[in-house]
Amino acid sequence: MSNLLARLEDARCFETADIVMGLLLDCNPKTGAHCDKATVVGRVTKKLEDKIKSSHS
Repeated sequence: MSNLLARLEDARCFETADIVMGLLLDCNPKTGAHCDKATVVGRVTKKLEDKIKSSHS
């Protein structure tokens, strides 16, 4: 996800980069741990997916 964030920033896609940054902030980076806010992250990921799909239509 951090590689995606860097690529989005390089491409100057700052709105989408902000969404990805929010996902990174909501996840618990502990090794082997599940994301503490899995429901929130899932919802935001779905919104990001929808945004990407609508931008390609």
